[in-house]
Amino acid sequence: MAWKFAPEQDKFAPSVACCDVVNRGLSYADGKILATTLDTHVYALDAKTGQVIWKVQNGDPEQGQTMTMAPLVVHDKVIVGISGGEFGVRGFLTAYDLTTGKMAWRAYSVGSDEDIKFDGAKTIDGATQAPVGKDSSVKTWQGDEWKLGGGTTWGWYSYDPTLNLVYYGTGNPGTWNPTQRPGDNKWSTTLIARNPDTGVAAWAYQMTLTMPGITTALMRASLRIVPLMAKPSRLLLILIATVLPTCSTGGMGSCCGPTNLIPPPTGPRRLI
Repeated sequence: MAWKFAPEQDKFAPSVACCDVVNRGLSYADGKILATTLDTHVYALDAKTGQVIWKVQNGDPEQGQTMTMAPLVVHDKVIVGISGGEFGVRGFLTAYDLTTGKMAWRAYSVGSDEDIKFDGAKTIDGATQAPVGKDSSVKTWQGDEWKLGGGTTWGWYSYDPTLNLVYYGTGNPGTWNPTQRPGDNKWSTTLIARNPDTGVAAWAYQMTLTMPGITTALMRASLRIVPLMAKPSRLLLILIATVLPTCSTGGMGSCCGPTNLIPPPTGPRRLI
């Protein structure tokens, strides 16, 4: 064994972890191992020695926030999300400087245009292929419900170096009871494409309006170049049960429709 890293963590964090004390892995870049911990710390370690180069706190377990995702490194940024949609956490994506750990930007899933880093005139709504307009998030919530609006970002992210965009999904809105938050609850349960250098959103495609309960459907966005209508297309593939919706990234988030992965049954089945 060359070295071992086992930091002391906030013992309160497991009590607000939705789905066990999981960790979805590490990243490596520029001689550094990048890691997150359940109690919302991000660490950069010297890959040779295991020594801590920098660490930052990305959230607060006392506020229901935890971290389980693997960091994504793009250029000189370390990009991480947050968990805790079950506890009224307002989701966000954060980029830290790879060398120093200084926060470069933070973009929330719901809230004001400034908070979510949407440009009303330039950020495209993938469903309509038109600009989202001013206050695209807050106007779809009743009162201040967006402040507990969920849309957490605990899954896996993809990066397209050709378009210089990071793709990720946001989780279910908060609270779970939809009668408390009438409206479309944008931009929860949404695929979002952002510039990794600035955090500004290029487009957003909301998959489900006013989602009740919990969803993990958008947390596994995989970028692929596949044939579509006889020409190569850049597609984001999102696995939802036995259906695979595909959303074109080159077309500013336009939806290409679902594809069945498992054929429907052809004969009678016995239910047990």
